[in-house]
Amino acid sequence: MGVLTRYITRELIIVFLLVFLLLVCMGLGGRFVSLLQDAAGGRYSIEALWWLIGLRIPTFVQLIVPFSIFLAITVTFGRLHADQEFVTLTSGGVTPSQMLAWQQWVLIPLAVMVGLFSMQITPAALKLLSEMASNQRVITEFDAIIPGTFRSFSKDARVSYVEDVDRGEQEVSGVFMNEIRGNRVVSIWADKGRYFVDADTGNRYLMLENGVRYEGHPTKHDYQVIRFEKLAQQIELGEAERRVNEPSVVPTGELRLTVNAEAAEWHWRVALPILTFVGAMCGFGIARVPPRSGRFGRVIPGLGLFVLYYVLLVFGKSLIEGTASLQIVGLWPVHGLMALTAWVLIRKSYRPV
Repeated sequence: MGVLTRYITRELIIVFLLVFLLLVCMGLGGRFVSLLQDAAGGRYSIEALWWLIGLRIPTFVQLIVPFSIFLAITVTFGRLHADQEFVTLTSGGVTPSQMLAWQQWVLIPLAVMVGLFSMQITPAALKLLSEMASNQRVITEFDAIIPGTFRSFSKDARVSYVEDVDRGEQEVSGVFMNEIRGNRVVSIWADKGRYFVDADTGNRYLMLENGVRYEGHPTKHDYQVIRFEKLAQQIELGEAERRVNEPSVVPTGELRLTVNAEAAEWHWRVALPILTFVGAMCGFGIARVPPRSGRFGRVIPGLGLFVLYYVLLVFGKSLIEGTASLQIVGLWPVHGLMALTAWVLIRKSYRPV
């Protein structure tokens, strides 16, 4: 039996790696083009581009691995059926339950790996990605400053001007800022300033030093004048791709099951390794091809079943986000339904004729 185990496992791993690498290249390739356009537009530096791509890999891995192993099992055992090798094995005394046991040498490590990614690696990578994206915005915005030129923000409601720029120290001097707030105007003059990003909100600010702040109505003599040593002035609302307080970047141990969005995120992270295992069982159950249909005869129905499983998980996650009573129930009914489906398919497809 050792020879048969190695034979099936080797082919299963080869197909899995081919599908996995193909899907990763397709996914990252599309994202690379998008980021490359942003870099060309000055949103990111070329040096940061590779980091931004690398930090997205865990998100791709945790989603592609379940699909890849499902497709690998469907194709591998579909070929065994199409080439009559499965019949030969069963005639020699090999049972479907033994073949299921052989698959665990591949399935269990993959499910553990997906769990490690979804629980630990991906949230940490997304948090670092958010911080890097925010920092890149500060750097690129600073690089875009032209001394002696007025710049407008928020549909011309805010205007800024700097007299000089020290790009080495990332500081500006001779700062003027003007903002219209309803029927009032806020004007600020400062000797110098520097950019920074608020870690909690992703908003961009300019830390001003040694200046004066004027606020009032242009046609009235009711201006308030405040002299300051330091003043943090918001430049523009941040547009960080991932907020550091979003559930997707919160460590798994800090997710609160009493909060709908965080409970949904927790159940989603737990669901991915289960999807890897149960989805593979569904692939084994549906892999038996009809006579004369070829090794890929069950790929399309199999894809439909896997997509249904995934869509139910996504739909269940959205329900948890909006319904407090589902925080405890989570996505377990979906896993139970698909596990039952896998059991029925295996019993139906591999029972003796």
